[in-house]
Amino acid sequence: MRHLIHHLSRSRSRPRETTRRRGLALLALTLAVLFSWTSIASAASFASASATESWPTGPDVRDVARTGMATASTVFSPQPDRFAAAHVNDGDLSTRWASDSPESGYPDPSREWVQIELAEPSPVHHVVLFWETAHAARYQIQVSNDGQNWQTAAEITNAPGGRELVNVGSTTPVRFVRMQGQAVATGWGYSIWSFEIWNGPRPGAGLPGGRILPAPVSQTEVDAAPFELTHHSRIVASSQQARAVANQLRNDLRPATGFPLPVVAADARPGDIELVLAGSEAPAAGTLAVAEGYKLSAGDDGLRIAAATEHGLFNGIQTLRQLLPPWIYGDQVRPGPWKVEATAVTDHPRFAHRGLMIDPARNFLQVAEVKAIIDDLAAVKGNVLHVHLTDDQGWRLAIDSWPRLAEVGGAMSMPGGRTGFYTRDDFAEIVRYAGARQIEVIPEIEMPAHSGAARAAYPELGCGGGYLCSTRETTYTFIDDVLTELAEISPSRYVHIGADEADMPHDEYVAFVRRAEQIVRSHGKTMIGWSPSPEVGLDPTSVHHYWQDQSRQMNSSWFQPRRPVILSPTQQVYLDYPYPGYNTRRSYSWDPFNLTDGWTGTNLQRDFGLNNADILGIEAPIWGERMLRGLPDVQHKVFPRLAAIMEKAWSPATATTDADAVIARMQAQGARWMFGDTNFYVDPEVSWESAAIGSTLIANAERAIDGAVAAVAIPGASPTAISATIDWGDGTTSTGTVTGRAAADGQVNSLFTISGTHHYPNAGRYTGTVKITGPGGVDLTTTFTVNAAS
Repeated sequence: MRHLIHHLSRSRSRPRETTRRRGLALLALTLAVLFSWTSIASAASFASASATESWPTGPDVRDVARTGMATASTVFSPQPDRFAAAHVNDGDLSTRWASDSPESGYPDPSREWVQIELAEPSPVHHVVLFWETAHAARYQIQVSNDGQNWQTAAEITNAPGGRELVNVGSTTPVRFVRMQGQAVATGWGYSIWSFEIWNGPRPGAGLPGGRILPAPVSQTEVDAAPFELTHHSRIVASSQQARAVANQLRNDLRPATGFPLPVVAADARPGDIELVLAGSEAPAAGTLAVAEGYKLSAGDDGLRIAAATEHGLFNGIQTLRQLLPPWIYGDQVRPGPWKVEATAVTDHPRFAHRGLMIDPARNFLQVAEVKAIIDDLAAVKGNVLHVHLTDDQGWRLAIDSWPRLAEVGGAMSMPGGRTGFYTRDDFAEIVRYAGARQIEVIPEIEMPAHSGAARAAYPELGCGGGYLCSTRETTYTFIDDVLTELAEISPSRYVHIGADEADMPHDEYVAFVRRAEQIVRSHGKTMIGWSPSPEVGLDPTSVHHYWQDQSRQMNSSWFQPRRPVILSPTQQVYLDYPYPGYNTRRSYSWDPFNLTDGWTGTNLQRDFGLNNADILGIEAPIWGERMLRGLPDVQHKVFPRLAAIMEKAWSPATATTDADAVIARMQAQGARWMFGDTNFYVDPEVSWESAAIGSTLIANAERAIDGAVAAVAIPGASPTAISATIDWGDGTTSTGTVTGRAAADGQVNSLFTISGTHHYPNAGRYTGTVKITGPGGVDLTTTFTVNAAS
């Protein structure tokens, strides 16, 4: 199901075919996979080439398996397409190869193999196997030039499973590389998500793009001194439209810097931020480059952001914030220097629709919580917030003409969950706040199924079954009334009507969705509907919101005649799916232009005619069944995965093929989220950067200090694992006191405070130093200043 079908296996090589309603409890996670790297250096009988032969370097280093052809000794016979060998090198971590298994009557799968014939002979530096739970306990990596005569390149015993890196180290080119099983580790056969073959040492990850996430179209170093934001800096904006964005930038930068940052219409001078809005400033000629693109340049002569639209300028200021120290995201004044290294960025999005769906229908989210989510989404250049307002468990929008919707439906939720509803003014405020951040709010009124709250409030809307009654005019009067009031407060072009999982006679479903579409269009809106709504024969302008072929009924009518399509493939972008199985890497390792359905193994483009030009973009849903604490639960599930998904939607296709790069860029993001008080999952595969910043202090009349000298962000750490030494700048040192909240279930640790007590014998200004050490080799030093006047 599009909401709670966790494509999990029952600890073997194929998933259990269990249909589940989104309102049911989550399935237990049984995909017990190690997601940290396991590097294996094993004895090999395959002789390496002469040491004088060199490896490919730079852009020539690649995963040569991606252009090869995979075959296998067997495929899981009940579902050969879904578990075909071709899935091991398709770049999509939601698809996999599975050998045949005792479960299907195959007696002994231990000697099964999967191999890749390379497009051309290549050296093999290392291979990476990403095993599903059904992994090998012992296997060999074999190589061949003819596919008949094999040599053992590496032999692995006591294999741990999960993501295994096997060092091969041969510069001798070969044509075939095989995983030859020798012993299974489970009661089933073998199942592999991906089989990578690298022709050289992996290149350094994280560039291009550096510390910018999503990665920009281009970023180059500039031979100049850094730009520095100071108390004297101004924001220069000549046009009225540019000044609106300038005011937003000022509001973003003031809390952490404490600088006045006046917005002025004047000539820019060194130290200023200049915002330029002009049609000629688009970074390229394409539609999205004009609509949302920007150019940013920084150096000691100033910082300039230019774009053709306000939206482009706004995107540029998100990049600027990422180029500043991470504490720019905080709301406490901290000392500088606030520097941006000299650089030039040219950037624009790949897709027009880059969205997040939230589900207050299941567990209500307060207006302030929704605003926090909007801020988080804007920071990673998302531009759509889809709000699922109604479902079986709640109705969250007041409708004056049907008041019991909010009275009854607003008091409903998941068991033990959060209740409430938005007044018209509340919803208008959410729309206003999002609009100021260049985000479109798309409301969803679910119909005909998932309408339990509406039917509880007004039983006459039902006539048996879990859906709105399709044969009563009262139902369509209700829909028209609701959409009339919604249209008055929702400026979006779209209304989402859900339209999936309707367990009703097919002819009634067809008639209902067609009638609902007409009502939507009568209010000047365009309908969006989940799969399988397009099969009823919708207007070609109505949008298909694809999620998964759960009912195995996908056919060409889903994409033909051509219509706009939003992609929300469950196995890649459903954010309520549990960690660690659904992690950052998995959210990123897929190709929107070559998309395999995670349930059936069929390909949307090849098998059903999805035209890539019809893809509006990507949207990541966070269904609300388990979001009982509200915002902290939502953020923990959303991040870091949403940041990776937004990069998939924003950055050029050529820059989004390797998850290692986004994982490297993610390293800097943790400290930003911590200073910004955004909860997130500390993905163990990300080498999270730590950050520390000192304080500016004024001693009391006795020249004494008793308080915080520094703040520290160390994702995933406990305060008991951190030590600090304070050098007070007058020749004395002491041990700092570390305070803060340790990580708990579903909650990242807090920022840590380093505090101390000291008396200065003499008046003066002092510069002190704090040295902090922590887990994983954390070694930070920061300075603080003290004014100890006489």
